[in-house]
Amino acid sequence: MSNTQLIDLLKSIPHEWLNEADMYLQSRFHNRGQRYHDICALFKLLKPYHPDFEHPTLERSMVYAHLFPGQKIIKGKLEKVISDTLGLVRSFLLHQHYNRPENNFQHTIDWAQVLKTLGKTDKYEHFMEKSKQDLFKEDNLSNKYFLQKLQFEYEILSWRNVNNTTKGDINLMNTFSALLNYYEVTRLELSNLLLIQQKLTTVDLTDNVLMVLQQPLLIPKEDNIIVEVSAQINQLLQNEQPSLDDFHALMHLLLIHENTISPPTLRDYYTYLRNICSLLINKGNASMIPVLHQLHRDNLSRGYLTINDKIHVSTFSNINRVALFVGNVDWASEFVEEYKDRLFGDQNLNDYYMLNKALCLFARKEFEEALSLLPHTLNNFVNHLLARRIEIMCYYEIRSEILLSKLDAFKVYVWRASNKSLSPAMQDANKSFVNLLYQLITTQPGDNSKLKRLLSKLENPKDIAEYSWLSAKITALMKK
Repeated sequence: MSNTQLIDLLKSIPHEWLNEADMYLQSRFHNRGQRYHDICALFKLLKPYHPDFEHPTLERSMVYAHLFPGQKIIKGKLEKVISDTLGLVRSFLLHQHYNRPENNFQHTIDWAQVLKTLGKTDKYEHFMEKSKQDLFKEDNLSNKYFLQKLQFEYEILSWRNVNNTTKGDINLMNTFSALLNYYEVTRLELSNLLLIQQKLTTVDLTDNVLMVLQQPLLIPKEDNIIVEVSAQINQLLQNEQPSLDDFHALMHLLLIHENTISPPTLRDYYTYLRNICSLLINKGNASMIPVLHQLHRDNLSRGYLTINDKIHVSTFSNINRVALFVGNVDWASEFVEEYKDRLFGDQNLNDYYMLNKALCLFARKEFEEALSLLPHTLNNFVNHLLARRIEIMCYYEIRSEILLSKLDAFKVYVWRASNKSLSPAMQDANKSFVNLLYQLITTQPGDNSKLKRLLSKLENPKDIAEYSWLSAKITALMKK
């Protein structure tokens, strides 16, 4: 039984739902087929073993004997009961999902459809008008809000068009307004996602997408705070040299509208704010690194960086690296330990813990211990490259004989990867790291003229991975 879709689904159901699921399956309204008793018996048998469902009683032969005592095994008979039970459990979960409070809007639209189906046309307009006042209070704005507003206005338009008396605009203007608002909110949302993705990897753009990206706003941004914030984010992301003033203006805009914007959308906006902060740092504005660290700590405390109290592995790594960069090693070490069992986003979660633990050890100059923890491979390209660079830097620090062979292997990897998945900026940063480290290894201590030439190549931190470490190592070899 363990390899069935039914067991796989039941494992994910919260334990407190099991009794309700049992009641649902026992209801003749839902469970009407000829296998009613078999389905109820199967679920009753399975329920005590939630969530693991590991017990000899649940072997297929034992389950068959329990459901059909004294009967010969008929091929496919048990499978049909399992299949029907799976269908009813899915139906139960859909019922649970539909009746969540956040689906009140869908309840309203569906009830309006029921009223029309029942011929209660006299109640329809009154119900829709009252629902509009209840549902669309502008204190929880999001993309979903504007989608529902469009659906709502279009429903009224469709009804009035069926009963068109050729008087008035049959809700056309409200529907057009809702359409434009939803279009701009969604266009900017997708544009911003695309602009962020382009910072990390190569994305081929079609002419139509380029046209959408370059399109001017169709509504005044001052009329829609979601559009206003998204437009400011868009402007900052498109600018190769984002303005510090614009960054702070965006941060101020989010602060004063926190009670208007829905929490999930606000979470997304703070993600962009942190990304833009990172872009400013990458452009050489080191003064923004402490700002990013404070944003991390603030957003972490408010739950913007976690989902169901868990944190994505990429976010986990970014928070740790920034904290280490500003020298807050103790906080970083505590953070890594606190969240090591609350990670998601990859199959090999422990590897990300080990990598970030190694980074903390590296910052404490415990290089041998850091090497012992570094994972060999990570699915995330950025973190895999980071792990390999830290490995090389550790070997440099302990004067290891295998340093050059590790650097050669990393060079081959970077040059091959450059043609596949790395963005141009990441290609250049990692290639520069390799080239500068080769030169540093072959430079004698006290060769100040050559060391000064190497330092001059570090004028643009954004173009070189591990800029600070390289700068410190070059400076350490100079004799005053």
